[in-house]
Amino acid sequence: MPLTVGEYIVGSKTKTVAEITVINGKTLYIKTISGTGFAKSETITGRQGRQTATVKSYKENSILANNRLLDYSDIDHTTEEFLDYFQKDLAPSFDLGLTVNKRLTIKNIKDLYQQKGTEDSLKFLMRLIYGQDATVRYPYNETIFASDSNYSQKRRVNVKMTKVGNIPVATDKIIEYKNDTKTVVQAESIIEAVFVTSVENDEYSLEITDNHKGTFTAGKLVDLVDRDGITIETATLQGLVHSINHDASATYISVDSEDGAMALEDGSRS
Repeated sequence: MPLTVGEYIVGSKTKTVAEITVINGKTLYIKTISGTGFAKSETITGRQGRQTATVKSYKENSILANNRLLDYSDIDHTTEEFLDYFQKDLAPSFDLGLTVNKRLTIKNIKDLYQQKGTEDSLKFLMRLIYGQDATVRYPYNETIFASDSNYSQKRRVNVKMTKVGNIPVATDKIIEYKNDTKTVVQAESIIEAVFVTSVENDEYSLEITDNHKGTFTAGKLVDLVDRDGITIETATLQGLVHSINHDASATYISVDSEDGAMALEDGSRS
């Protein structure tokens, strides 16, 4: 069914809606209902007969054009034909045919150029070209570097203070020496946290990091040195949490301790 006078047509690309007022051969005289006009090579479809046609050219009459001179300078209201002039002035090397929305591209081309190379500009470019949101991923952020891990595993040591009333402090350094002259260090670490095991017995559970120097030994005397290296307290190592049994039905922690007991965080012993 051919296009008829009084029929409404809609553009597949511009979404412009117009009413056919006169048909002269292959030339249609229309009255624009909404939109900014049809684009060259755009497909139009009649709403009643669903007849389709391709736009060879689109021109506004001289009277309407004179009344719309100010609209032609506005990117939001200018005709599709005038978009080509905007492109030649603002983005001569950019192919607007690759974009989903020419008007949106030209309107934001300045910001796109100013922010080129940034994550926001890449996301915006993907929206212009494909009409979809994109996720930007940088290879550097997903590269694993050898010997560059900051992972550290927590360990616990149980100590009994030598002097009544002395309390270990987080950030203290705990040191075990190989001999009484204290010239050779057997093990050394920093106390990350302190947990009370028994206030009456001056017993505490100390959390240290696994990347310490050397290996602590149960039953040995250790020095607790403050961060300034001024105050030194002594304590006896009672146990060290050193492994976890993954083969049992529940999780068990083996402890190096003289009496075989393990000090828990709540102060009890098991």
